[in-house]
Amino acid sequence: MAIDSLKTVIEELNQSSRKSDSLYKAEKFITADLRDQILKIDDYRKKLEDNNKSFKGENLKLNQSNRILIIFNSLVAILLVITLVFFLKRLTRKKSSQQTSIDLPQVNSSNDVNQSTRFASFEDRLMQLERLGKLREKGLLSEAEFIAEKQKVLGK
Repeated sequence: MAIDSLKTVIEELNQSSRKSDSLYKAEKFITADLRDQILKIDDYRKKLEDNNKSFKGENLKLNQSNRILIIFNSLVAILLVITLVFFLKRLTRKKSSQQTSIDLPQVNSSNDVNQSTRFASFEDRLMQLERLGKLREKGLLSEAEFIAEKQKVLGK
């Protein structure tokens, strides 16, 4: 009886050993499968990190080109403002010189040459003649003064 009971115990231990072997083999297959999945996930993570690095590089390039564009546009704006100031000063100089010629309708005979050469363009002469006509209409110039100034403007 003791031998029979030992045989049953041995038989049970053998069955239990086979079950644990089969469980061990199953666990081995599952672990191998999980290991493969972990490797695939790790490869995918590395690809994502590489993509992320390349996007950061492209974004950095975009930031640098944006900075360059901002600097360029600022320089253009500064040049435009400088040009505008230059032309406004030039325009006010022309207007002030024209106003001084209107304010002083009677000029000495020594300035006759200067007066005729001051009007470089035909339009300047026309504008001066119009101003002289307005001064005559207002009564600020007599007819003789008007004719004398007109001849100076025309260079006669």
